Amino acid sequence: MTLFANRLVENIIEWAMTCVGLVLVVMPLAFWVAWSEAVYFLLIGVTIGAGGLFCLLAWFGPSEAGSTDAWRNERKVLPDKFMAELQGLFPMVHHNRRPGDKVFQRKMDRIRTFLDD
Repeated sequence: MTLFANRLVENIIEWAMTCVGLVLVVMPLAFWVAWSEAVYFLLIGVTIGAGGLFCLLAWFGPSEAGSTDAWRNERKVLPDKFMAELQGLFPMVHHNRRPGDKVFQRKMDRIRTFLDD
């Protein structure tokens, strides 16, 4: 497919996700005004269908806005050493610290060394 066709498909998927999202947003009001049991069960089916369609569109749609070459659902994984250091820092972030606290800054600098930027 050409670049134009890819962008066209991405735009269609984005518009479809917007429309399905609006349907999902209106569903609580529709449940509230449902006047019979049949309408209630119809709304449950529509909600489940719209939610499933939204998930499928999100899965097969573009991974990032404006990025055509990004790998679908790519996520960066943080190193284990970084996570261990971050867990060791956990109690310190809940205390009131004055700006420029040496202990906190030293631990934050140590954590920054584990990130690959």
